[in-house]
Amino acid sequence: METKEISRANVPGNAPGVMVGSDDSGGDLGEVLHSDVSVAIPGSFGNPPNIMKYIQMYLLFSFVFYFVGPVRWKTQNLTVLIILVLSYQFVFKKGYDWGMKRSNFTFNTDFFLFQPSFWLKNLVLLCTINITINLMLFLRIAIQFGISSILETIVLSFTDPASLYRATRTTTESSKMFGGTLLANVNALLSPMFFPIIPIGFLFFKELLFFKKILFLFAVLTSFVLGMSTGCSEGILRILVFALVIVSLSRSNKNKKQTKGSFFLFRSVIIIAAVIAFLWGYSGIMQNRNMGSYNLPLGLNTINYDNFVFKVFPESIVDLIVYLHIYLTQGYFGMSISLDKPWRPTFFCGFSSWFRGEVEGLLGVDLKIRTFMSEATDFGWEYGTNWHTVYTWFACDVWWIGVLIIMFLMGFVLAKAYKDSYENRNPISIGLLAIMFMFAIYIPANSYIFADSDTFISFFFYLLVLLLFNKKKKQFNTAEVS
Repeated sequence: METKEISRANVPGNAPGVMVGSDDSGGDLGEVLHSDVSVAIPGSFGNPPNIMKYIQMYLLFSFVFYFVGPVRWKTQNLTVLIILVLSYQFVFKKGYDWGMKRSNFTFNTDFFLFQPSFWLKNLVLLCTINITINLMLFLRIAIQFGISSILETIVLSFTDPASLYRATRTTTESSKMFGGTLLANVNALLSPMFFPIIPIGFLFFKELLFFKKILFLFAVLTSFVLGMSTGCSEGILRILVFALVIVSLSRSNKNKKQTKGSFFLFRSVIIIAAVIAFLWGYSGIMQNRNMGSYNLPLGLNTINYDNFVFKVFPESIVDLIVYLHIYLTQGYFGMSISLDKPWRPTFFCGFSSWFRGEVEGLLGVDLKIRTFMSEATDFGWEYGTNWHTVYTWFACDVWWIGVLIIMFLMGFVLAKAYKDSYENRNPISIGLLAIMFMFAIYIPANSYIFADSDTFISFFFYLLVLLLFNKKKKQFNTAEVS
């Protein structure tokens, strides 16, 4: 069958020099891209959905929820808190808007990591590495729990996640766990290759051979079970993030008979289903871990049982709302008691507990005592137990005014990653987009993506690669089809 070839001149959605079309020889279609992606012309998919609109709705909801929810927070510095939080949200949006306006160009580069075809061609190797690391981390949890059966641990991850949560918290030092610090370091260093795999696999699932489909789905399964086996909300939240990335990157070709309304409905149904699944899993984990009580670290704050939540909603929904209120909004209280604390520079180590710990160990210094989190222990708010917003973590390095610049830049990074992912299917940008979604979700709670080694390393790896290897080309080349 005749095969079309796209010239090495790039158009949006194109990987350099990729062969597209049909292959009757039974060749590995994992090495090619879907035709409606590869031969796209500018504007053929329309503008990407405005994800910042939904992020802003979420952030505003979390802040309002802080004041009206069932926990009676002893908020301090109220006026300053409101002004700063709303200002940070505003500049986050402005950075995103600026990035989207300045993203009207394609990328002209032959760098292999930017080509979906490279990732699809090597999907067997990437999935095998991912599965191996997942199983070793899973075995680490099983050994800590004191059992040798991985199958039993899998069952417990769904039936009794609290037990696994306590097991994973029994030992927090990597050197005392299975695999030691070597496994922890290998997982962290390899993590940049893991975040793009799931979105890329689903976006190009039709192009995979049967064997690659099975291996890819097994990699997804092991990632899902590993997330559940920690007994932590972060595990199932990562699953939600991947679902959001995939949905946000799905696109309707204007040249095909697919109405905008039907495609919007498809996106909405998938997002709603993913959120409901997350809430169900989160509620189950929290109920199991807390044995139906609200025995969570609140400092000297208390739960207001006269709140409307207890009068309007059924008991099962009330429990979910209480847990969500505690986890989603407690960072705002931590920020409120940090605002009147003296600022002592942390030399760009304060934004990340992991990075700061590495620097402290290397230089033999104590930077923790200089952080707002260490100083803001009023009302029983304990360092390392209770949370602070990501704004507070950034303020440790640049004070409260400097956070405005950081949030503007983070909005800009989100826009660049999203536009490139949507138009060009750049796997590096897709990985960065997943990290940025996590960042946005955790803004009210903590500095999650900078607190864990895998997300920290992945974020800066993606950022560095995009800065070093992207060559901007402001005018589109014409695709020549032979």
